Amino acid sequence: MIRQDLISIMITFVLGIGAGFYFYLTGYNFEFSDVPSEDSYADFSIEGEAYGECKVDGCMSFQVLADGSYRVLLTKSEVGEIVKEGVISKSLKNELVKNLNTKTLNQQSQKRPLAKCASNENGIDYNFRITRADEDYVLDTCKNAIVYDSEGWKSLGKLWKYLENLK
Repeated sequence: MIRQDLISIMITFVLGIGAGFYFYLTGYNFEFSDVPSEDSYADFSIEGEAYGECKVDGCMSFQVLADGSYRVLLTKSEVGEIVKEGVISKSLKNELVKNLNTKTLNQQSQKRPLAKCASNENGIDYNFRITRADEDYVLDTCKNAIVYDSEGWKSLGKLWKYLENLK
């Protein structure tokens, strides 16, 4: 019985060496196609979070990448963390890319201290970090000069509602 086990081990070892040598000589490369490249993160991404009074019911945060994939995190005190993943619609992704251009983001991300923030008065504020062409822009309802009727802000509102309705 021991001799038979030894023969099995030797055959497995020789086949492993042979397969490894074959892959080495032919230059065979294992590719993982569904892993996003670093460029897709640097090209366009949106991270958003709510803060303030929502901590009682659960604050939502999310990340949307250039390919439209998203990850939503909702923290609820009685349940813990709820995570949802998926892909936003192509039309919503195209709208976000179109309306969140560098000109709009430069205007919206200008610092402006507010006398009253909703989060300081039992309300909810929202913080978005948008990466576009290796530049980061922060839009915070408490800290920035946001034009609420702009197309960019309306697109972010659509995205927020879309992800919020996943609950």
